[in-house]
Amino acid sequence: MPADADNDKRDAAASAKPAGGIKFTFASGVRPFDGYTLKRGIGRGGFGEVYFATTDAGKELALKHVERNLEVELRGASQCLNLKHPNLIDLYDIRYDDHGDAWIVMEYVVGPSLKDVLDRNPNGLPRDQVEFWFRGIAAGTAYLHDNGLIHRDLKPGNIFEDQNYVKVGDYGLSKFISCSRRSGQTESVGTFHYMAPEIGKGVYGKEIDIYALGVILYELLTGRVPFDGESSQEIIMKHLTADPELAAVPVAYRAVIQRALLKDPDKRFSNVAEMLAAFGKVIDGTAKLAAPAGQSPMFTAVAVSTEAPLYIGDDEREMQFGPIQPGKKGKVPAAGNIRQPATPARMSVVPVPPREPIAAAVRAGGSNLAQWWNQSSLNTPVKVALILAVTVLAVVNGFWLGPVLVALAAVYVLYLGVRMLALAGKSTSPIPSPEAMRPLPQRKTFNLEVHGRHALAMKTAGDRVGELSGSMLSAAIISAILCLLMLVVNGENLQQGGVSTWTFYAWLTLTSTAGSWLALLAGKFWEPRSGEQMKRRFTQVVLGLVLATLSFGAAQLLMIGGAYGHSFAARDISESLASPGMYSSTGVPALTAFLAYFTAVFTTISWWKQTDPLRSSRLQIGPLAVTLLAAWLWSLAWPFPQPWGVMLAGAISISVQLSASWLTPQDRMSLRQNVLRNLIG
Repeated sequence: MPADADNDKRDAAASAKPAGGIKFTFASGVRPFDGYTLKRGIGRGGFGEVYFATTDAGKELALKHVERNLEVELRGASQCLNLKHPNLIDLYDIRYDDHGDAWIVMEYVVGPSLKDVLDRNPNGLPRDQVEFWFRGIAAGTAYLHDNGLIHRDLKPGNIFEDQNYVKVGDYGLSKFISCSRRSGQTESVGTFHYMAPEIGKGVYGKEIDIYALGVILYELLTGRVPFDGESSQEIIMKHLTADPELAAVPVAYRAVIQRALLKDPDKRFSNVAEMLAAFGKVIDGTAKLAAPAGQSPMFTAVAVSTEAPLYIGDDEREMQFGPIQPGKKGKVPAAGNIRQPATPARMSVVPVPPREPIAAAVRAGGSNLAQWWNQSSLNTPVKVALILAVTVLAVVNGFWLGPVLVALAAVYVLYLGVRMLALAGKSTSPIPSPEAMRPLPQRKTFNLEVHGRHALAMKTAGDRVGELSGSMLSAAIISAILCLLMLVVNGENLQQGGVSTWTFYAWLTLTSTAGSWLALLAGKFWEPRSGEQMKRRFTQVVLGLVLATLSFGAAQLLMIGGAYGHSFAARDISESLASPGMYSSTGVPALTAFLAYFTAVFTTISWWKQTDPLRSSRLQIGPLAVTLLAAWLWSLAWPFPQPWGVMLAGAISISVQLSASWLTPQDRMSLRQNVLRNLIG
């Protein structure tokens, strides 16, 4: 095909691809991440929207926005990145935007899908077209099987024609099921019209792809699927019990289709090569429609693997059905603006500063640790025990950990300064293009922050009081348990300690409980809205003063001044920010020391985030670590008996998080479904 004609074909395809009525989230010109610019939306599947995009160098490709961001889909895509076959749509990379959403970078296919072709041929395709399409689909599927993969969602909506080659797509992303015949929208394993009977049992292999090939072959020949009905339940029942009606199928193909659609997977074709042999010819590899004069088509032999297939992700025991995410609106550019070449005068060069490797490594390590902590199978008591153990180790070894951390921080700051000077001498900063400065659009579907806050604001005063009362009771019990563990971990003899030990325990419990209650009270008042941080910080200053006063009053009432000697030695006050008047002659902190320490700690920590019902997990290790670190650092400025000061801050953080209201994953899913139902309705 001449170059001009080929370009015209691609231009026409790019102009014609947006389906009427489909609304997309992102507008033309948006750069979800560096190096890629969206041009227009071209389709939507059950996992997200697909956009036609270009790189800064001008390469055309497709970007799939994985809206559900399920780990199994991304893991499946990552396992398919290195697959290469002419009958498979190439997957190039997985990227993440500033919102943390995943984007799959893939080959852009110009031609129509098999669904489009069948819609134009309601009575089936000519025999040469049947052979062309079926051989290409079979070649791509056989290659997947040869590499130990199962497609699991073969259907006309996932199959395309590109420059006389059949292209199979969405392999590795076939987890959900669709109610729509030949649609690109999937919501569980397979699609109803192409779904093998054994899928409902959750135990299956590559035979489900053989079954789907039989359904597709039937549809290629007749223009309709072998099992149809008015409802999904009727279609499923036909797959389980009915035999296909083969009267409309040419006689030569009936035996192939009949065997491929057998209910018992062991009686179907054992592999794709056997099915093609029965179809009439051995598998030749890539299926090309017509070779240029004087040339023969390129074929690649595909060896059929006898090994067990590799399952991408955990397969569901049952089929799961759910609402398809509604469409979102975005701009579609004029046809003339889609395929204009990028000349140097028009290209926008957006400088991308190189990442600082040490900070990136620390950030990645922290993210991985937080993800492991939030998703681990450890129960809450084990997590609390681990936190206490780490806290004690940090406090006990603080005499050398502190100087080491300070030295490392100083070296890192010096390194950053040298690095910035070196980079500044190598590059200039051109003005960013309007596209680069354009912010990502606001999401117009379900947003946990927006809709979650709205749901929290709809609670009645009685609901709030009831939740707060339960949280405060839980916090008191948790504080009592944690403070007892603190004494045990610190080596206190509970049997022989006498009255002084138990009065000291009472002071620890009262202080921890009071701090938890103050944080819970403020958090319950703040939870329906985002609010301004400065106002909240000022409120926390007041709460810190209240906590310090209550703690000091309890210490005086219980007469525990001498109990500090369990672990608190006299410090050199002159080396800190404190004045000698803040401590007694024996080193016992006075009211002013209490006020300075507790106010500083309470003001520094964002307690509203630890009480937020929308937090990612009930007990978060990140905020707890920040709380412990802040308490230790403030103890250097205003000395306070240790390890009790750090342990009290940790106990308050744990008590607050474990007792505060929290939306469980089930609650979030229910809220999401209600919001989407209202949007659709």
